[in-house]
Amino acid sequence: MDLWPNLTLSSAQGSNPCTFYSTGDGSSWVDATVHPPCGGSFGLEQYNVCSGKPILNISGPSQGYNYNTYTFYANPNTYSSPTDYEWTLSPMLNNDIDDYGTYADYNFYDAYEGYQVVARAKNTCSSGAWGDWSITNISIYESEQFQMSPNPASEFVTISLKKSSESKLKQEKFEAIYSIRIIDVYGNLKYSATRSGDSFTLPVNNLVDGNYFIQITREKKSSNLKLIVKH
Repeated sequence: MDLWPNLTLSSAQGSNPCTFYSTGDGSSWVDATVHPPCGGSFGLEQYNVCSGKPILNISGPSQGYNYNTYTFYANPNTYSSPTDYEWTLSPMLNNDIDDYGTYADYNFYDAYEGYQVVARAKNTCSSGAWGDWSITNISIYESEQFQMSPNPASEFVTISLKKSSESKLKQEKFEAIYSIRIIDVYGNLKYSATRSGDSFTLPVNNLVDGNYFIQITREKKSSNLKLIVKH
C-alpha cells in the first residue's frame, strides 16, 4: 500500500482494515494492491483524501481604487472541505470587510500600496484548529468619489461627482468623459454607455429586481458603486 504525501500507515502493511495518521496538511492519496489467495494481484482505484488543516489559495485583483469594493475568493486544496473561514486585512485602516465564508467583499476607503488580504480555514479533520494564514496583495490608489441616488432605484438613478478643490480646477479646463457599465452579481453586462459632466442619469427600469454594480471609468481611474434595483 502506497501513501502520499501527508499520511503514514499506523497498522501493519498488508492488514485489512488499515489505519493511517496525518503527518502534514494538504491533499493526499492511498494506493492499494490486492493479492487474492488464488494468486495474482490487482490494483484498487486510487483513493484521494485530505490530510490535516485546509490550505487556501486566495484569488482576486492585485490593484484597485479607494471607495471601491473588490471580491476575493478562498480556493481550498482538494478534498479539504472547510467548514469555517476567517478573513482579515493588513493594515485594516478605515476599510471594512463583508465576510461570506468562501469569499469576501473588501470595501476600501484608504489608498495604500501593499495591502495584504489574508484568510484561513478549518475543517472536521483539524479538530477545530485553524489552518495557516494565506496571503495575497492588493495596492489601492486614489480615485474619484461618486454619490448615487436613489438607491434602491426603480426607474432612474442619478450619479454625481464629489468634487475636491483640485477637481474643480480641472473641470475648468475640460469636461471629463466617463465609460459606464452596469453588471449583475454574476459579472454579466446589463448596460453600457458614455457620459460627461459632473452629474448624469442612468435608466434602470429594464433591470430585474436584484443587486448590481455600476462601474465608472475615466482614463486609469475606476469606481464601483453598489446598486439595488427594486420595482
